[in-house]
Amino acid sequence: MKEVAARFLIGRSTVLKLVHQCHETGSVAPLKVGARALPIWTDEATHEIVRHMVAENNDRTLAEYCDLLEEQSGVRISISQMCKLLFQLKLFRKKKPRGRPKSIAKK
Repeated sequence: MKEVAARFLIGRSTVLKLVHQCHETGSVAPLKVGARALPIWTDEATHEIVRHMVAENNDRTLAEYCDLLEEQSGVRISISQMCKLLFQLKLFRKKKPRGRPKSIAKK
């Protein structure tokens, strides 16, 4: 192993990984890198559940939508994923007015 690593100017651990990969896959070609795409981005059943949740009450928080989706489908996603999914489906939430109403004049 040392001789092979020295000859190709790579570490011994790299040689061991390549040998193991060759035994497992039959190839030393680079493996695919990156995360798998989550099924929520393409699953129409999940999209319908989310559309129904928003149509039913579009004043919920993203965390509440995540909880509801988990209850109804068994799929748990993060708040940021829910935000991206709503954007992908072109579903917009109603925003509650915050602060002082405009009708109240400052004195």
